[in-house]
Amino acid sequence: MIAALIKKIACLGVTLALASGCYSTKMMEITYAELDTLKQTQRDLLAQLDSLNRMYEAERETRLQTNAMTSAMLGELRYEIETLSYRIDDTSQRTVAPVPIPIVVTRNDTFGSTVVDTLGPWSPDSGTVATIRAGDSDADKLFKGSYMDLTLGNYDLATQGFKNYLVRNPTSPNLPNAHYYLGESYYSMSRYLEAVAEYQNVIRVFPRSRFAPASYLKAGFCYQRLEESRLAEKSFRDLLARHPRTEEAQQAQSALDGMGG
Repeated sequence: MIAALIKKIACLGVTLALASGCYSTKMMEITYAELDTLKQTQRDLLAQLDSLNRMYEAERETRLQTNAMTSAMLGELRYEIETLSYRIDDTSQRTVAPVPIPIVVTRNDTFGSTVVDTLGPWSPDSGTVATIRAGDSDADKLFKGSYMDLTLGNYDLATQGFKNYLVRNPTSPNLPNAHYYLGESYYSMSRYLEAVAEYQNVIRVFPRSRFAPASYLKAGFCYQRLEESRLAEKSFRDLLARHPRTEEAQQAQSALDGMGG
């Protein structure tokens, strides 16, 4: 009986061992299958990520190229519009009697009053038309390009351009214009000492220039900003004495009234 029982227990142990081995092997097979599936999923995701990266880089390059092209086109369009505007003005002026037109900028003065800064009266024969034509000389191109920079707010370029013009063309009839616009360039950058020097050049060397009244006025404004009230008052009074019937004289009188004079 005991021997039979021992035999049965031995058989049961062998059976359990075999069953346990089969179960472990099956679990390992399932685990390996799941691992393969995860690895394949990972490979698929990496492939998708790589594809998305390539698409992003391609779209980014396209955007950069589009932005560059758009910027260039806008620049060309802006230049063409400006050139066309100058040509329209030039053509209009050649069809009517030449009437000087002041170019003005209205602003709030630091002393509380609204004033008009005269950029300079313009007329068809003034030499200040900014349209650059194929037949223009190098001097004309330099002057007109500098004037265009001034009107577009590129004051550093305008300053350098007018200075170069004055050096290269010491006998040009446009010298008073160039000195005045150089003063305007300095004035726009709040460089009042340099600006007043150019206005004084117009006053002293070209007293009969059409820019003389505006130079007196702007010199006075410069002296005000430099807190030189006595010099500002003198400039305004000289303008009233020498050019009493001009619009600049009216502005000078208003400035004097504001100073208590």
